[in-house]
Amino acid sequence: MKPFGSQCARRPGGPGTFGFNRFVWGWAAMDNRKGLVWSAVAVWLLLLASGVPLLGVLQAPIHGDVRLYHQVAKEVCAGQMPYRHRHLEYPPYAVGLFLLPRACATAEPDYQQAFAALVLLADALIKYLLLTKGFEQARGLSRFLPLALYALTVPFIRYFYLQRFDIFPAAVTLAAVIAGARGWWGWAGAWVAVGAGLKLYPALLGPVLWVVAWRQGAGKRFAVGATLALAPLALLSFVL
Repeated sequence: MKPFGSQCARRPGGPGTFGFNRFVWGWAAMDNRKGLVWSAVAVWLLLLASGVPLLGVLQAPIHGDVRLYHQVAKEVCAGQMPYRHRHLEYPPYAVGLFLLPRACATAEPDYQQAFAALVLLADALIKYLLLTKGFEQARGLSRFLPLALYALTVPFIRYFYLQRFDIFPAAVTLAAVIAGARGWWGWAGAWVAVGAGLKLYPALLGPVLWVVAWRQGAGKRFAVGATLALAPLALLSFVL
């Protein structure tokens, strides 16, 4: 029987590491110590370029979206179910993310700070995935191109970056694409399903990735991964 995540057992780095070994080997394969130093400098400059502008908006006024997330979480904690007691445009898995900041913050300003911390975690995940993929696929300065293209856009959207939900389905969608590119079709199907449960548009990738998986003889693994990731929705249907 083939493993759920495809050939990850024979490849450097399993699905839990997202190719961490390849990332380390990429650094070790640099021509010399000077190249390693300059690469580290380049990474830190990109991270600073995207991170420093966010410091000025950590205490920004609360926007409508965060206020909605907080209100939904508050209602759920009070026993009022979304979709029954209020119209909600977000899919069910999004409600779980709304509840996470509520676990450590009840007041709205504190909720905003906790939500911003989750956004920064998702941001770090995206940057890590882009950097590791760049080191796998390219050489020289081209290795930093995926990270640079993403990091340098953050300052332009800093005003609402920490108060929007969209980064979470984006991170999951990126994970699905990278999993598919590495042949981890079970994980690719699971991430697509989770993404669709957060914000429907990742479902558009489902048919495309399934066709690619099917051509590689992994269509069943993709379908199983997606089915398992969607299974909680069957339980939620009795509650929501």
